Amino acid sequence: MKFRSLMTIPVFAVLVAVTGCGTSDSGNSNTSAQTSVPKDAQVVHVTAQDYSWTLDKSTFKDNQPIVFDLSCTSGSHGFAISGTNINVPIASGQTKTVVWTPKKAGTYTIVCSKFCGPGHEQMVQKFKVV
Repeated sequence: MKFRSLMTIPVFAVLVAVTGCGTSDSGNSNTSAQTSVPKDAQVVHVTAQDYSWTLDKSTFKDNQPIVFDLSCTSGSHGFAISGTNINVPIASGQTKTVVWTPKKAGTYTIVCSKFCGPGHEQMVQKFKVV
């Protein structure tokens, strides 16, 4: 019985390491989410499902706030924008709102920051800021 107890420690450590993967805090205030929704915001509906993100639009203006209306239809995921400190957990049946203002044009990548299964690595979606 003691053998099984000792075996759970490495498994627990691996689970903690994997679930923390993808979180970052760049310390740059230009990359963080806002808490209020500005009047001039661009709205995009984002759906998380097993191994994919669906956006109803994918091109936005720079220096103008983007409102990401998040919903999740299956699984448990983490909405993260690479290169920023945005990282919001969302689970099946939940809805959340993230407001972010991109400070420069470019291509940005949404990734799943919470391990969600064998297709986790393919859960990537790009969008453009012009």
